[in-house]
Amino acid sequence: MNIKLLIRNYFFLLVLLTGCIGTDLVEQETMPARIAITTRADGIRVGESYQFQAQYFDELGNIVDADVTWSSSDPAVISIDASGLAMANSEGSVTISAMANGAVDMVGVIAGENTTVPRNERSGTFQGNRDYEVSGTFTLSDATGELQLTFSEGFSTSNGPGLFVYLTNSASSTTGGVELAALQSNTGAQTYNVGNGVQLGTYDYVLIYCKPFGIAFGIGKFEE
Repeated sequence: MNIKLLIRNYFFLLVLLTGCIGTDLVEQETMPARIAITTRADGIRVGESYQFQAQYFDELGNIVDADVTWSSSDPAVISIDASGLAMANSEGSVTISAMANGAVDMVGVIAGENTTVPRNERSGTFQGNRDYEVSGTFTLSDATGELQLTFSEGFSTSNGPGLFVYLTNSASSTTGGVELAALQSNTGAQTYNVGNGVQLGTYDYVLIYCKPFGIAFGIGKFEE
């Protein structure tokens, strides 16, 4: 057997392994259960309705079914039924709340002359995790009717084996998140389609993740 070839392969594997192992291994992370209103309106025109939606996340960040209780701080201004359908009855402002298993999320809504919703995109900036270098910005958008995650031209990341892109609710773990695809390139603009069931407000983080060894190379949090 070719000794030189064996030595070369050994050092190749050693470089790959030391790129994302050691003290960096990430354990499964738990977090407080929460609920998030994932479709929001800043204003509803008097006489019109708007469908609010919410998703409930357990301690591991998984989306699970839960009975959601909707309420309005002033039903005379904006009322809301058990399904989250809100009706603007008169001018004014209210707080719409969604509650499940003790977790609550709230949004302020104005009843007036126009129905207005937030921009149909969210963005953020990557940061490297520990000794890994990741930079650039990203945007999650449903402007085309299909949810897409786009990295900017300035995106770059350290090399590593098995790098994947995830949407998650944890800054270090993919538990409860969704895997989009293998990283297309270590540098430059790239776009990833997001599957059905994920809404614009479902997840808080984008991770560049070393899948074979469970390590987050880069972390990006969506700006509020």
